[in-house]
Amino acid sequence: SVTVRIQSVTDVTATTASASASVASQGDIAVERAGVVYGTSSSVSLENGTVMDAEVTSGKFTLTLEKLESLKKYYVKAFAVATDGNTYYSDKTLSFITPGEDGISDLSVGGTANSYIVYPVKGTYVFDLVKGNSNESVGEVSSVEVLWETYNNLTDVVQGTIVESASVENGKAKFEIPEGAVSGNALLAAKDADGNVLWSWHIWVADYDPEMTQQTYASGAIM
Repeated sequence: SVTVRIQSVTDVTATTASASASVASQGDIAVERAGVVYGTSSSVSLENGTVMDAEVTSGKFTLTLEKLESLKKYYVKAFAVATDGNTYYSDKTLSFITPGEDGISDLSVGGTANSYIVYPVKGTYVFDLVKGNSNESVGEVSSVEVLWETYNNLTDVVQGTIVESASVENGKAKFEIPEGAVSGNALLAAKDADGNVLWSWHIWVADYDPEMTQQTYASGAIM
């Protein structure tokens, strides 16, 4: 048997990212070729993606994904070509969004939502000022503010340790995750000129990669 795993995607920039994976074989089957394949299709494969070969055919390896385009969502999986004539893929496909050339990550590139997951944490993020899961504007937004923050425990929250600040910039909501941010949750609200809340969004600041434990249902929905 052949086991292929995609482990993490780190050090994401506007043009590059680092992908770590592993491959192992047992019995009479040997691995002839291993690596990662990436692209903008959620069903990325050797046939439709950019392929990078590892220098090893057993154990862990890390490859640098190159020639990425800024502000795009990419999918990456590991693969192994074995002596039994089969191509094996990792059971999970990881995704990531490249930031802009200015280092700002646009969460709306992957689609709008009422709740956004931020991982890894430190950085500057923006998203469209629309009602989640749609393109409908929330209205004339004058400001975006942090309404509350909570840790994933009973400790009293220190303001600004999850989301440091929030504002409006270039027609988008913008927020900052500080260095050494504490994992937890925050609620950002868009307000009009009179201070009325037009819409709000949940920000989940994770201290692990949620995609590594995601579950796919028979319907295709991912939790």
